Amino acid sequence: MKSEFIVKYKDRLIVVPASDPSLVMISGRYPDHTSFAWSYGGGSVYVDPDSGDNITGIAIQPIADRIVVYKEHASYLLNLSTVTVGNFVLMDPSYIPISTSVGCSAQDTIATVENDTFYFGRDGIYVTGYEPNFLNIIRTNEVSARMRPYLDMLNDDDFTTANATYIDNKYILSFPLRKELLVYDRERGCFASKWTTPFGISKIVKYIDSSGSEKWIVGSYDSNQVYEFDASLNSDDGTTIIKTIRTGKNSFDDWTSLYILKFFYILFRAIVGTTTVNILVEDRNGETSTVKSFTITGAEIAGSTGWGMDQWGWLSGVSLSLRQQL
Repeated sequence: MKSEFIVKYKDRLIVVPASDPSLVMISGRYPDHTSFAWSYGGGSVYVDPDSGDNITGIAIQPIADRIVVYKEHASYLLNLSTVTVGNFVLMDPSYIPISTSVGCSAQDTIATVENDTFYFGRDGIYVTGYEPNFLNIIRTNEVSARMRPYLDMLNDDDFTTANATYIDNKYILSFPLRKELLVYDRERGCFASKWTTPFGISKIVKYIDSSGSEKWIVGSYDSNQVYEFDASLNSDDGTTIIKTIRTGKNSFDDWTSLYILKFFYILFRAIVGTTTVNILVEDRNGETSTVKSFTITGAEIAGSTGWGMDQWGWLSGVSLSLRQQL
């Protein structure tokens, strides 16, 4: 049997056959977790097979410890009930709708965010959560209403290839074909600036190494390359970052006037690694020449990897004031 995804629920496994995308199959309990037969404690159920939608994702709802099945335009709560037949107790799975209008576009967009589950679909980013004070129900709310102009630009391939993870209190949603990421900051309750990468990201995972350092591992959608992002890294993937600053031009009424530059002042912030500065001057004929070239070295501390704001890619309180004689 081939399945597009597999989900662990306690000591059971849950799969959806690729050849029958409306069927949910639940395995028996350990050590029979590799068998889906009724005789080994397994079971199966068709989830709204006449809806015209295929199952696109399965999530285990935190706190409530419930199984949520997502289709492209709907979501359902799956119950693993049992039925007694003679001397046998058999699994009898059943389901009830959570939402019949909002669904999930891909399994990889589902991420556990504290006590909730975030997922992405045709209608935006939604959260499935548990409401213990209101009839103990599972509810669904949207969090991406303000990002609708951006979401309206997505095409079908963007929905099906999207993937997400929850790291550093941020739900990070990647669109590998666009080489862009949307970031929802849960602590601040808002979206951060759009992140752009030189390659599409098809998967993001977090792990803690033996030294206790947190690292992000990302897989490139464009190749088989795997990249590691770390707060201590201070260089990009061999690519020089070039920035050109043009100052205002001064016009002289008299050709005999002379303009002498003695000092050049510039303030650098968050300098990490080595920076080369070239100062060029343009003459009256429009030709430019380098009048000064020098190199400065920044602080070797936790640094920038291009991940935007906060702890990853942003250095606060580090600056270098430069007074260079010409």
